[in-house]
Amino acid sequence: MKQNHHYRVIFSFLILMITLSASGSALASTQIALGQKHTLMIKSDGSLWSWGENDYGQLGIGSEVSQHHPVQIGSEKWSAVTAGYIHSVAINQDGTLWTWGSNISGALGNDGVGNSNVPMQISSDQWHSIASKGAYTMAIKRDRTLWGWGDNFAGQLGDGTGLWVRSEPVQIGTDHWSEVAASISQTVAIRSDGTLWEWGGILDQGLLYQYRCW
Repeated sequence: MKQNHHYRVIFSFLILMITLSASGSALASTQIALGQKHTLMIKSDGSLWSWGENDYGQLGIGSEVSQHHPVQIGSEKWSAVTAGYIHSVAINQDGTLWTWGSNISGALGNDGVGNSNVPMQISSDQWHSIASKGAYTMAIKRDRTLWGWGDNFAGQLGDGTGLWVRSEPVQIGTDHWSEVAASISQTVAIRSDGTLWEWGGILDQGLLYQYRCW
């Protein structure tokens, strides 16, 4: 049943893309993020939309009812969005950071408050970019410092502590960063000096390793 539902979600996504293309609105979206079985999209007007499985409120629509067609999330305007397996993270156009969905392993960064089926602000600081996968998130502030929270079983947060869970954002070192990407248990980032770094996965205790200079 779960597999069949997954296929239905994928089918709905394909139908949506065909519909947008047929109507000439394919360029109306500026960002798309895929979770395990849910999708998030920011349109060109800054509005945020979601559809797919919603058992943990990961769609952010105020309920746990799954949706087979896009539903708008509130009326706020957004600049960036990313998705973990069953949680979602977005940056508002005012620069603030918001999360919703499942808080397993501290994925929402709300210091253990619990799951949320609507976007919940977790920081009033100014944020630049975000990357989520599994049950953790990495984020770069506008001052280019790097932060992470959530699941840390393989050291994917890069904090070097060995703690398996960080339930609120923690700064990763003191360097400045320009880009970050997340996998299930591995993180890769580009430092402001252009060097490439990775941590987590099979690497030792989440310590940062320089992989290659470009």
